[in-house]
Amino acid sequence: MKFPAFATLLALLIFGTSQNSFAEFTVTVTQTGSGVEFNGTGSIDLTDLSTIGGIPAYGGGVDAENAAFAVGPTGAPSPTAYQFYGSVSGPSTFAVESPAGGFTTATTGSGDFIGLSGPNVLIIPNGYASKTVFSNTVFFNGLTLGNLDLTPGTFTWTWGSGENADSMSIVVLTPYQPDNRVGKKAARQVGDNVYNLSGRGQKINLNSQRNRLQSFHFTTENDGTNPDVIKSRASKGNRFLKISYTQTGKGNVTGAITSGRLSLALAPRESAKFKGKIKPSVKPGKKKRGNLKVTSTSQNSPSRADRIRILSTAKGK
Repeated sequence: MKFPAFATLLALLIFGTSQNSFAEFTVTVTQTGSGVEFNGTGSIDLTDLSTIGGIPAYGGGVDAENAAFAVGPTGAPSPTAYQFYGSVSGPSTFAVESPAGGFTTATTGSGDFIGLSGPNVLIIPNGYASKTVFSNTVFFNGLTLGNLDLTPGTFTWTWGSGENADSMSIVVLTPYQPDNRVGKKAARQVGDNVYNLSGRGQKINLNSQRNRLQSFHFTTENDGTNPDVIKSRASKGNRFLKISYTQTGKGNVTGAITSGRLSLALAPRESAKFKGKIKPSVKPGKKKRGNLKVTSTSQNSPSRADRIRILSTAKGK
């Protein structure tokens, strides 16, 4: 069941009565064989938070597009059962590029209701004692991370300062997720923990005059929790921009990667490093452009893929 985005709420779960010496709350999201599970644990320090007016709220669920998730009972909580707090800062979304469209209610949920809405409004049950430990869960039966539009990675919201500084995080784990990143230099690459097929946030621009050689570096990493075989395919170039690819420790892999036959058997967090070279062949006074792509796809979960882009501009002598 989905609700309009303006009414969505990011909810963390809480349950328990023992005291903790630190305040921090984390929700871990995992995909199981039958659905998606959110498990939360930790506590909240209310010291530097200020109460604000209330907003509409729903029970356990998620709206990744609007940085909203709810872990706790699936029924809407009573308006008198919780308090709203402001001064929370964090990301405005943790969705991929195709928004699921609104708030999806979880199938089941348990524990006391708590949440984050907006994404900068924290919702806590009335009577909550600061730094009390919580733990809770919600479950989305029959759904996947893709169905819920969840981007793998860690997303954190913070507030307070000094000894009162605190945070809550959602950590989205996935069994299979390739991650590409790219840069003009091996040590300065963009796209880490960015997953899309548009190249947004993971592209570079190369420019050269007088048909000078261009080069770039890219890395393919297994960001999943399971070992995987990642299939990689890269652009072949054209008669104006001739491209070659080498893999660290393997040598020239141009034929394999441009035909899509390059397979990388990678353990979780293991990576493979590459270098690309572009040799322009442009007539004097002319300019040619190339839009190059490197796409990596999980063999075990083909819907999990990532793409980097290299935009090349070359001028002749």
